[in-house]
Amino acid sequence: MHECGEHCRAFPQECPKNQPLEVNITPEAKRKIEGSGLPDVASLFLPRGSDHVMGGGGPHPLDKIGDLPWSDPNSFPLEDLRKVRKDIETFGEQYKRQDLEAAAETLLGGIVPGWTKDNDHSAETPARFVKMLRQLCEPVPEWNFTTFPAETDNMVVLGPIPFYTLCAHHVVPFHGTAFVGYVPDRVVAGLSKFPRAVRAVAKGLHVQETLTTQIADFLEAKLEPKGLAVVLKAEHMCMAMRGVEVAGVITTTAEMRGVFSDHSRTAKAEFLEWIRDAR
Repeated sequence: MHECGEHCRAFPQECPKNQPLEVNITPEAKRKIEGSGLPDVASLFLPRGSDHVMGGGGPHPLDKIGDLPWSDPNSFPLEDLRKVRKDIETFGEQYKRQDLEAAAETLLGGIVPGWTKDNDHSAETPARFVKMLRQLCEPVPEWNFTTFPAETDNMVVLGPIPFYTLCAHHVVPFHGTAFVGYVPDRVVAGLSKFPRAVRAVAKGLHVQETLTTQIADFLEAKLEPKGLAVVLKAEHMCMAMRGVEVAGVITTTAEMRGVFSDHSRTAKAEFLEWIRDAR
């Protein structure tokens, strides 16, 4: 069995472990894998020795799992294939996390004067930084937007609903409050669904104008109301902490649809009056 030495470390592309696996997979086995909902067959055959090229160290997924009898489609059930794929994805996520943390360490070391990982406070900072960005940007898992038959078409107004998100231009926070008003048509929603909707849509990188529209799109699709109004009031840290460095400036954006978009009717005026003094 090949043992890596100085040459492999200096020229990883020439290391025998980094050469692609030669797998003689039958057409029937290929159809079986593709029909299972797994990713492309080729993605299962990662190069051996990828601890050299992936930067993460440790055993490669296929080294850990062992050789697989791909040439015999009847000897390797699909459930086992799914388990193999899950193991590979687990290893891939580990390598990806290590790469991201290394990049965060490089970024902090290159920008923050005197920063190192050589103390108790900063030793885990790159990992915490990556985890924090993931938490702020990863989509909220699927959830049930509960609705009930509408027994009235009276206006419903909720707010202030606190929200936090990240500026798409500078990746620093902007935060504030959201106000939602709607005139039901066929259904009304459970009140807790509106804060959850605002929180879910606000995940990721945004500009406030687009975020306002996206919240309205989400709610309109769920409720199909006679009218919908969404107002966001927010302070942007990209203006308070950098650039002009002026704190306390509130930006207000609004999306008015249906009966709220008709300036000649009272729904818009009534909604704006209700939220006028709220923060």
